[in-house]
Amino acid sequence: TKMMASAGGEAEGMPAMGKMVTISLPSKKMAYQIMTAMKAYCETPIPDADDGSAETPKVVRKVEGKETVEGYDCEKVRNTITTKDGTTVEVFSWEAKKLDGIPVKTETKTPEGTFTMTFKDIKTGKPPASAFEIPAGFTKYNSMQEMMMQGMMKMMQQQMP
Repeated sequence: TKMMASAGGEAEGMPAMGKMVTISLPSKKMAYQIMTAMKAYCETPIPDADDGSAETPKVVRKVEGKETVEGYDCEKVRNTITTKDGTTVEVFSWEAKKLDGIPVKTETKTPEGTFTMTFKDIKTGKPPASAFEIPAGFTKYNSMQEMMMQGMMKMMQQQMP
């Protein structure tokens, strides 16, 4: 995903922060958010679903039709997610039958706007173990907020004459 990008391209006067990669390791109860252009990452703990700390939202799924996305025949599904506090978010997912229902595209609608994620160049099969490791030379940050702030500061410095 390109960070700091707008619908018409990159935000005015600011280059995109690059791709963001997420590595989720449920066995380690950890997820890594990696900003490739910044050579930076942060860790996010994944809570146990049954320890009482994770909230299970109500999800209502409705198939809206069929569409082809990235060459895959998909079911377009409207997922209406309601949290315990009553907040509702709509997430559309295009689920590929050939990939056992894995979404090829998702679109999340929030009051702040719409976030679309499309997977490209999909490869099936077992990936190498190295795909789940932080690349050498990347800097660890304590939080996503700290990492994003540092990235924005670097971008602003690059824009200075």
